[in-house]
Amino acid sequence: MTEYMRRILDDELDLYLDTFGAVLIKGPKWCGKTTTAEMHAKSVIKMQDPEKSDSYIAAAETNVSLILNGENPRLIDEWQVAPRIWDAVRTDVDEKEHMGMYMLTGSKVPPEDSYMHSGAGRIGTLFMYPMSLFESGDSDGTVSLERMFSGTEDLIGKSSPISIADLAYCICRGGWPANIGLEYRKCALRIRSYLNAIYESDDLTLKKYTKDPDSARNIMRSYARSVSTTAEMKTIHADVIRNNISISASRFYDYIVALEMYFLLMMCRLGIHR
Repeated sequence: MTEYMRRILDDELDLYLDTFGAVLIKGPKWCGKTTTAEMHAKSVIKMQDPEKSDSYIAAAETNVSLILNGENPRLIDEWQVAPRIWDAVRTDVDEKEHMGMYMLTGSKVPPEDSYMHSGAGRIGTLFMYPMSLFESGDSDGTVSLERMFSGTEDLIGKSSPISIADLAYCICRGGWPANIGLEYRKCALRIRSYLNAIYESDDLTLKKYTKDPDSARNIMRSYARSVSTTAEMKTIHADVIRNNISISASRFYDYIVALEMYFLLMMCRLGIHR
């Protein structure tokens, strides 16, 4: 088994488990949510286990206590495949009033009408990103953003040991834990395959439109070109059209929402305005 690489989220997760009855960890597929949560869990149920998924979902629909039954903290991985789990967790937390009872992980936002209560005050939410350079071991963490914003960081005479070639490799590799240590061409191939699988997924098919992976793919490319800029969504839409993709504004925005539900687009964190 590959040695676990500790994440910045680990310390936050400990704090949240001491503060809330349950913790929701959200983030894109493959970023390490389940692996990190398992390091803190005393029992685990994986709702998308290919051999048991059908029976788990049936249990969640008929007797959800079977899903909750296990030593705490109990990890319920990909809980959104059976949205009733959310209200069951919230109710159990209310009744028992214990901290750190459950961890929920999910790679997709379920429909808003699939559960009744927001979980406010009972379920704390953490967002997990792919690994930072510090987490992957590519940065020694000498310069601290926290200290920079607090005004206690002295930047005089400090430089990064990472070469331009190393930075280019890190960009191709990304922060995906499973890519750490792989040759860059294999990393790029994995990421391309990862994205194509989502573009082709029936979950990303918008019911009122014919499936169109090219539209999703070009929206992501245009969006990526605008990361950390002040570009508005109408600018990205125009950029997609310039790349010979015919897509109406309403369809464009529907795809944006669908991609957000997979946590592939995070508007408030990238500087892009609607």
